[in-house]
Amino acid sequence: MQKIILTLFVFFTAITNQAFAGNFSQSCENITLKNSRLSADCKRKNQSVKATKIDLDKNIGNLDGVLSWGDRNFSKSCSNIVLNGAALTATCKRKDGSENSTSLNLDEGIDNTNGVLKFD
Repeated sequence: MQKIILTLFVFFTAITNQAFAGNFSQSCENITLKNSRLSADCKRKNQSVKATKIDLDKNIGNLDGVLSWGDRNFSKSCSNIVLNGAALTATCKRKDGSENSTSLNLDEGIDNTNGVLKFD
């Protein structure tokens, strides 16, 4: 009996810890973008709400005109930066100097970890 209870405890703890993994926009509201800083009010495990911010320049870059994860400082070479839901859209410069309209789904790389926005 104790083994079953322990197994259930471990199972439910794992589910709770993953409750907000990925898809931050599903557990956050008042999501805004100012320059490269994403701000939101995000739910915590206890259902309270916490204001949080994350600098997108720390993990999103411009790879020859395309917004990409794992690079840095996209805002230095992109303009017309807009947030539509969880989609970050921008016009980014290519190496040849031309511009490209591009977008990136922020839900694919940002988590709400107990009320704090974090990169996956």
